[in-house]
Amino acid sequence: MMVDKAVLESLRGLYFGDLSNKYFTAIDRAYRDMNRTIRFKSMTKDNREKLRKGYFKQEKVIIKKLNN
Repeated sequence: MMVDKAVLESLRGLYFGDLSNKYFTAIDRAYRDMNRTIRFKSMTKDNREKLRKGYFKQEKVIIKKLNN
């Protein structure tokens, strides 16, 4: 199936948001998808923030390894 490049870029922008930092964008999307799958509402806000920062750090390492 052929998709116009402008349409594809628009869809990417809608799904991922800002694409200027692809690592952050991919990690952020994965984190939000994980949160929708696993409910962390019972955790305190501080603990959720620590989990988010740790997750971002790990995912950045994994994505860089996959790109090499």
